[in-house]
Amino acid sequence: MALDREMVDDLGGFRSRVYEWEQPCVTLGYSQDPESALLATCPIGYAMRPTGGLAVLHGHDITVSMAASLDLVLGADWKARRRSVKAVYRWMVRPLIATFKRLDNVVVLGEERHAGAGTAISSDCFAQVGNNDIVHADTGLKVCGCALRVYETSVLMQCSIPVREPQVDPRSVYRLPSSVHFLEIARTEFEQAWQAEICSAKLRE
Repeated sequence: MALDREMVDDLGGFRSRVYEWEQPCVTLGYSQDPESALLATCPIGYAMRPTGGLAVLHGHDITVSMAASLDLVLGADWKARRRSVKAVYRWMVRPLIATFKRLDNVVVLGEERHAGAGTAISSDCFAQVGNNDIVHADTGLKVCGCALRVYETSVLMQCSIPVREPQVDPRSVYRLPSSVHFLEIARTEFEQAWQAEICSAKLRE
């Protein structure tokens, strides 16, 4: 989490990291309370994210973190414009959606599938499906959890893509966990597609 946070410092363009977890862990949005978000008997540790959003169970996912300067995202006159979190999110998520499509996984934003369903009182990120979430085009199931934070001159997004069955039963972590859905993607093939996409989009790490 510290390495992700450091990406926004002295940032003049775009940076990203793609990584996996050595062991299962939960990350919590910076405003979440661990005592209320996790079961008291949760068998794994947790870390606080520098971004917002709900809890994410890791260890069976590929994590993509990206940071960008606001002048790259919103244009050189961004200071004179109203900073729209929605506009920033849509810009940041665009290369991620394109990367999925390069891997023949057709995904769309939740609004195209009339999203909005979910367990409103769950602390599990994947139990919520909103208009801005990345979902499978055919099933409408959430395939990537994204958390965003806009800083004074830059933005950080952290994204979790489940690619296999979880190593820890989510029912031992959350009170109302989501059902588990994942895309079978290898980290190496994802990284290749990601690099190809950010190069074609003329982004620089």
